[in-house]
Amino acid sequence: MVEKTVHVGGMHCDMCEASIEKGINELEGIESVQASWNDSVAVVKYDESLASVEDIE
Repeated sequence: MVEKTVHVGGMHCDMCEASIEKGINELEGIESVQASWNDSVAVVKYDESLASVEDIE
């Protein structure tokens, strides 16, 4: 498993966080995702044999 922090622009509220987390979690190989609209990032833990940063972004 790999953990990466990716920039996510355009988040303005908790619902934005939930939407980003739901979308990323639907990708194959994702173990966990924690989005923060305050910091405009998502911390994603994933299996790099099944997903890539490009898939997540």
